[in-house]
Amino acid sequence: MPHPDTVRRALTRAARRGPLLDPRYALGRALQAAQDELVSALGGPDHVSPQQRTLVALAARTELLIAHYDLWLVEQPDLTSPHVLAVVQVRRALADSLVRYLTTLGLDRVDTEGQNAWNALVAEFPPQNAPGSG
Repeated sequence: MPHPDTVRRALTRAARRGPLLDPRYALGRALQAAQDELVSALGGPDHVSPQQRTLVALAARTELLIAHYDLWLVEQPDLTSPHVLAVVQVRRALADSLVRYLTTLGLDRVDTEGQNAWNALVAEFPPQNAPGSG
């Protein structure tokens, strides 16, 4: 694990160069694809609130971080090293955060096409009064 000052300096240099997750680069495109997939599952951009967009952004970043840690762990020759155990703990915390984000967003896919078809059907054939009602 790099020293915190090293990470801080790297982030400061990157911030001076421009956005950290620029869509011109593979990482930025992967982040955008993950966000687009989540927004699509929530019913599309028209059905996502600003609060949900924030959670989508956090979930997508967390998902990419987990994937990065997974790749790093696979490359390690000794899985009993203290550094590896520390990374496993961070990865587990990130996975728990991702579960909370996804639970808050809702785990069910929103079917906007079916909902639109239902609304069109109800508009075409409005419900009748039930028998026996006044």
